[in-house]
Amino acid sequence: MTPSRWLFISTFAVCAGITLGYPGVSIWLKAAWLIFLLVWVIIWRAGLRGIFCSLLLIGLIFLRTQQALNFPKLVKSDFTGRGSVKNITLKSTNRQQLIIELEKGFRVLATIQDREIKINDTLEVFCREISEPKLTPAQIRRERISGFCANPRVKVIAAASFNYRDLIWQGRMKFIKSLQKVLPFQEASLAAGMTIGETSFFSQTSLDEFRRTGLSHLIAVSGQNLSLILILFIFVFNKYFPKIIRIGLISVLAFSFVILTGGEASILRAAVMAILALAIQNIGRPVSGLNVLFAAAAVLLIINPTLLWDNLGFQLSFGATFGLIAFSQPFQIWLARLPKFVREVLSATLAATCGTLPVVLINFQQISIISPITNLIVVPLVPWIMGLVSFVGLANLVWPPTAQLVGLATWGFLKFVELVSVFGSRLPGASLIMPLWLAVTLVFAIVLVLRILFGKYVKPLFD
Repeated sequence: MTPSRWLFISTFAVCAGITLGYPGVSIWLKAAWLIFLLVWVIIWRAGLRGIFCSLLLIGLIFLRTQQALNFPKLVKSDFTGRGSVKNITLKSTNRQQLIIELEKGFRVLATIQDREIKINDTLEVFCREISEPKLTPAQIRRERISGFCANPRVKVIAAASFNYRDLIWQGRMKFIKSLQKVLPFQEASLAAGMTIGETSFFSQTSLDEFRRTGLSHLIAVSGQNLSLILILFIFVFNKYFPKIIRIGLISVLAFSFVILTGGEASILRAAVMAILALAIQNIGRPVSGLNVLFAAAAVLLIINPTLLWDNLGFQLSFGATFGLIAFSQPFQIWLARLPKFVREVLSATLAATCGTLPVVLINFQQISIISPITNLIVVPLVPWIMGLVSFVGLANLVWPPTAQLVGLATWGFLKFVELVSVFGSRLPGASLIMPLWLAVTLVFAIVLVLRILFGKYVKPLFD
């Protein structure tokens, strides 16, 4: 057993421990993780030592998961207390939705009307009634929300001196408005969704069309989007900059993307994982890149077990980065007849898609029959689209004529993606909704197919 194989098994033992201890996870998924782990222990001949270490790690992570999910609940009438604003989950013209952290670790979701409260403001709060929050269990766990208070009376005791989240929100709005000045509304909405994950301007019809054609992962805020846009710039930077400057520029771009997507911790973690893995892959050390990826994932999951099942962005970023490291080289070999630049971009995007396919299948439990075709058509264009959209949105703030000129080509790409989703979604039998057990079975089949196709290329990464 090599260190890489032990790290792989340990990471999946961590995932199995979290899955077994997580509320609401189907018995099919619990069984799938244990079977998947056992299969790899047997294939790699880890023996009794591997089984013992895996069981020990599963038990420890199970207890850690229970500890992480154990936070206080608060249901009370006529409550008065002090606390600070930790997050703003909704902000409109006359309404805000805040998460206020009170004494003893209670975190209350509150709606405020006709007031402007900022993050890190210290408040005195009076709630007529604190009730159970009407949110999904995943949302409650993610923010550790103890209760909900509608329209409390609040008094600002100490105003925050600096509010970086407001700056981020204003930056996002400026970027979106900049796109809307250059592009038609429908294409600007798609551009905002693909670059910064802003889907509030999408119609439900458009969202359904993307789901039916298997393209919904393109408008999810995740490390997959980050990885795809970095692919294009990495290959461009390869021609003009030495390695150190290249990695520095990649890091700047990645964290600029983090800011545009709202500065959420999940995207920041995805950025760190993508930078580490892609940077090491870029300097010719794929084995180290794989080790860094698994080590980073294991550490992040131990610190915050909710990432595994309550954070789609984390799953997509891990899958995309793993796909880039494991599958991009064989795709380059198979596409050897294409021009170098086209071959590199196409192989990287196809590799990322292979890595995220099981994630999409498990989370949406919907298989798009035409997804392989639509993704093969659209995904190779994604790095170009995201690069053009980013340029247009930022250039329009500085020099509008340039943005207008490039905007025409950008509109063409976006319109093409729209037409693919609209046409594909109208084909009979375009998608199939399935029970979870069937989705899990298909994931095992996909893993088996990937092992058959890429086994001889991926095996050296673990030896």
